[in-house]
Amino acid sequence: MTCDTCAELRERIAYLESELRIQADDTEFARVKSAFGLQPMSVRILLALWKARGGVVSVWRLEEMIRGMDGDCSENLIRVHISRLRSGVGRDAIENVWGRGYRLTDGAINRVDAVLDKR
Repeated sequence: MTCDTCAELRERIAYLESELRIQADDTEFARVKSAFGLQPMSVRILLALWKARGGVVSVWRLEEMIRGMDGDCSENLIRVHISRLRSGVGRDAIENVWGRGYRLTDGAINRVDAVLDKR
């Protein structure tokens, strides 16, 4: 195996592990969906970014998330969901890390934290 193949496999394993954690808490999903008025796919993307706690989530991981749910995916579809997230959570909520992916800003992480702390 080449180093690139190993890196791709490691990224895929990390993605699948994070997906298990994202889908494990339906309460988080429902609260975020209600608070920000987002569609289910946008909520999943937001939770993936939120769980990364300011780390970069690759475009590849986001594509896999969408492909797994809808069966269809393109970079444009990701841009649409990111745009919806910026409209719902805040214009400053998501940073594009050129060539790597997206990450939530500290302010957006705090907004999601505040929604999830309400019980």
